[in-house]
Amino acid sequence: RLAKKEKKGRTKEGVTIEELGRKSDLAFSITAKKVVGVESLLPDYEDLESDSQFEALNDAIDAAHVAGVSIISSRRFAEFVDGPRLVRFYPGDKSHGSRKQQQSAVLVAKSMGDFGLFGIQPLRVAFEEEATNVETVTFYTLAGGHFDGEVRFSIERKGGVATADTDKGVVSEIKEEGGVVVSVSIVVPKRGRLLNRRLAE
Repeated sequence: RLAKKEKKGRTKEGVTIEELGRKSDLAFSITAKKVVGVESLLPDYEDLESDSQFEALNDAIDAAHVAGVSIISSRRFAEFVDGPRLVRFYPGDKSHGSRKQQQSAVLVAKSMGDFGLFGIQPLRVAFEEEATNVETVTFYTLAGGHFDGEVRFSIERKGGVATADTDKGVVSEIKEEGGVVVSVSIVVPKRGRLLNRRLAE
């Protein structure tokens, strides 16, 4: 299973990259996290009272989280990636075939193959977790690919934080706007085939 103790991350192109320390039982681990803001979903609410602003903010976060959960459920992880299609993810059809076929997927990435060519990594669902604010799916690698381990996709709802006017019973100030946290983790156990660090990032 994926380890949970991670070092403080560094930021690269707006994405926080976290790595495990040297004393880990894993040979390799990396997690990329990004907080997706919801500004584009907010109405023009500058003239609203603080409590109405806070309600509109959390409604927008809920909408973004529902959209993210839909992506996790449908496994469309690379469909909306900006820029060149250097990484592609092809999930099994959840409505056809055997259960194994439905739970299978293929990760295709440039430079993962031999001689710097595209490489194909077959995967299968290890487990799925669903909580109130977090949705996660983890895949394990299959034989015939280029590295050993697990790949985890997760989306988390991070609600806004506000201070309240206890006398009036309303929000007095919005401290943090929150958003949706998207994260992808790759881990390789000791003695497993390693994935190139630069490619993983």
